[in-house]
Amino acid sequence: AEAAVVHAHRIMTMDSTRTRLVDCFIAVFPGLTRDEAPGISIDTFPTWDSSHHFVLMKVIEEAFDIRIPEETVGEIDSFPVIEDYLVREGH
Repeated sequence: AEAAVVHAHRIMTMDSTRTRLVDCFIAVFPGLTRDEAPGISIDTFPTWDSSHHFVLMKVIEEAFDIRIPEETVGEIDSFPVIEDYLVREGH
């Protein structure tokens, strides 16, 4: 039962993380839909250039009250990778 509770908390955390992350993406990329956001990356979404990436990282830092290390900023360049990073960091 305890494992199920831990698993349920992780699912709830991921749902919350995903919702907040989608909100970040929509704030930076107007016109992006809630359904589209989880599938985009810097390589597949033409509007996502280096300046948008910088703004996105700042918006995520504010929304999740975190500081993303410089060396990580360049590595997290798709929604799924960013989401995984946030979950690993406990968000």
